[in-house]
Amino acid sequence: MKKIITKMLCLILTMSVTAAVYAQIRTANIPVRATIGNVSSITAAITRVTVGNPSVYEPASEINFGQLQLDNTYRIFRSLYYFFVDVGINTNAANWTVTHNAESVTGPGGSNLDNHINVSFVRQITNTSAANLTNGYVSYANSNGKYYTKNDLQNGWLRIYYGIATGSGDNSGVTPISQNKTPGNYSGSVYLTLTPQ
Repeated sequence: MKKIITKMLCLILTMSVTAAVYAQIRTANIPVRATIGNVSSITAAITRVTVGNPSVYEPASEINFGQLQLDNTYRIFRSLYYFFVDVGINTNAANWTVTHNAESVTGPGGSNLDNHINVSFVRQITNTSAANLTNGYVSYANSNGKYYTKNDLQNGWLRIYYGIATGSGDNSGVTPISQNKTPGNYSGSVYLTLTPQ
């Protein structure tokens, strides 16, 4: 009987201590906060390609077709070069759009080369493989306002090709520069704009 009473006293004592411990517990609420800023930048890496066997690839700071050469057989002007631009998008926006705006390539007397330059937009997957983009093969004139979204370029990046018309394999609406084109210097600009959404 003594043993039973001792055990009951131990049990009561244990329960009393446990209740006292639980009665002492308090909670401190400590907020944890952080702010992530918007990341939004765009880069353009220009490469000049000198056509040949093999072709020569060089970094460039502008799209400069140089002195065009007259092809006496077909009576059109040609360039020794074409260019491509790799567009780098760096943003943490859920969705975004990159837009290509083309300022007319104009020369003396308002003459322009806008329908004589091929502009081709592709989704580059690796350095040597690419996929077509919707309506991606246009004239310089029709490249103005062209845009692609994050979804269009998923698992790749935007590469844009620029080349003087050759008379063979040119994009829709692109024609060669005839020998009758007004001589002089022609210039324009391309603007690439990243719009986070």
